[in-house]
Amino acid sequence: MDYSETIENGDHGLFSTPEEEWTAIGNALDGDDQQVDPDGALPPLGAEIESTEFGDGRHPSFLDLVADVPLTSIVAHDVTELISSFFLLIEPRPSVLLASGDFSSGGLYDPINECIVHGDVVRDIEYIDAQTGPTCSLMAQEQFVERYTRQDIPEDVLAWRAETWGYYQPDGLDAGTNWVGQTAVLEHFSIPHSREIFASVEEMDASLQAGNDILIGVDARDFYDDPSLPPGSGHAVAVVGWGADPDSGRICGYYITDSNFPGTVRFITRDALEQAWYRDMISVAPAA
Repeated sequence: MDYSETIENGDHGLFSTPEEEWTAIGNALDGDDQQVDPDGALPPLGAEIESTEFGDGRHPSFLDLVADVPLTSIVAHDVTELISSFFLLIEPRPSVLLASGDFSSGGLYDPINECIVHGDVVRDIEYIDAQTGPTCSLMAQEQFVERYTRQDIPEDVLAWRAETWGYYQPDGLDAGTNWVGQTAVLEHFSIPHSREIFASVEEMDASLQAGNDILIGVDARDFYDDPSLPPGSGHAVAVVGWGADPDSGRICGYYITDSNFPGTVRFITRDALEQAWYRDMISVAPAA
């Protein structure tokens, strides 16, 4: 996956409001010769649900059915306000977090987990930024905006934009990004992607092997192997590569960027990911 080295961080001190900075980012992209190609979008993967009809006889899609559902936290579902920012306190086992220097052979081998690395995992580590609020889904999408547009969008700007769209709520029991908002940033910047619900691990493997990265939702309690986290706590992360056994070629684990731990990538085994995964899958095509 060939991503540009140059990221436009900008001088955030020039802007007094997130709206001004959002406008400036849009203006910069309008003048950029390297525009995102909306025609490169992946074909839709999600199936329609036809158990209901609209008044005009049209069958609703899954999107129609969930668009008006109240906000559902992707970070802290069914948690009191007092502990809704639990994600700031997560302490994963250090052995599962890898930095760029932990890989060898130009990022093609993971000596700690003894895997051949597929995907540009070392480069991907550079793109995931930190979340300081219930913005994991927004920040998971933002890393792909950086890859495609070379524009770094600050967390507060994304949170403001998603909240004005009605897809994000910063506080309370439903703090987080709703179902529609989990692709809203990709759609706004015409990042080629497709979405599938009730996906299988075989379908995820096929998408990865086709060169895509994948945004997924996970149960944080299982994902971090931390029983102290509240039951039902959700989190959004990106699968940016996989590790293959050097002898058999069998997929033995996945590499995941996580906005709770920027500058690192998490290695998780196939079985552990299946246990934590909510079975949603947003495939994002590689940048040209």
